[in-house]
Amino acid sequence: MTTAMTKAATVEQMIRTHASEFSEGLADAVDMDRLLRVSMSQIRGNTKLGKCSPASLASSILAAGKLGLEPGLLGQAYLVPYGSECTMIIGYRGLIDLARRSGQIAKIEARLVYENDEFAVTFGTDEVFVHAPLMFGDRGKVIGVYAEAYYVSGVVQREFMTLDEVNAIRDRSRAATNGPWKTDWAEMARKTVVRRLVKYLPLTVEAMQGIAAADDLEFGKYSAEVVKPKRSALAAAMAEPEPAQALIDVEPEGPTADADGQLTDDGHEPPDDWQPGGGS
Repeated sequence: MTTAMTKAATVEQMIRTHASEFSEGLADAVDMDRLLRVSMSQIRGNTKLGKCSPASLASSILAAGKLGLEPGLLGQAYLVPYGSECTMIIGYRGLIDLARRSGQIAKIEARLVYENDEFAVTFGTDEVFVHAPLMFGDRGKVIGVYAEAYYVSGVVQREFMTLDEVNAIRDRSRAATNGPWKTDWAEMARKTVVRRLVKYLPLTVEAMQGIAAADDLEFGKYSAEVVKPKRSALAAAMAEPEPAQALIDVEPEGPTADADGQLTDDGHEPPDDWQPGGGS
């Protein structure tokens, strides 16, 4: 039996031993058996995941399950190895799914723009994106990516990022040279512009918390202070060997940049009374 298969069996046994508690942490629509099947398939098929600790693998699977996302081929989430640790990263389709759960968004689309496409952007009161992809011949290199969110009310919110902006976000990710940025660059580019777009969209509290937590893991954000909470049976089983630690955010001093590179806490965010459809 390979290392990856052995590790998958260990993780599955760990989770099933504490199945009741694990299930309580999952989103209502998640079937634990299906989540385990698709997750174990990912672990067995990836030798690098086979080198990750069982605790980090179980935690990553739980993180995806809390958001109602499946790691794997659907592109909702990814299990990404960092040496001996695994981290869950939200995918393009997973981010769209989270954004639509508010019930106010009808659909979200994201597209790559190539240098030989016809593409124009007009910002302001009459914001317009015009994109006519080259239908035949060489479309050239990717020069940017954009996303559009269509509200149920008919309002459309848009966002555009250049190739340099996308790659700047990629380079800040812990997965810049590993995982989906290497195997699914186009999907991650779409996810990056959608991630910036969702800052202006209505989200459920669970979605906002889940996205923020996933960003912290992907971009290596660490708090200055940690505490050791009382452990549950599952948390104790997943601790290797020290108790699981919970991070406490501390207020940053001065302007800081969020996961997509935009400044926060410095007056550059939209005002509290901002309404969708009001331009960029």
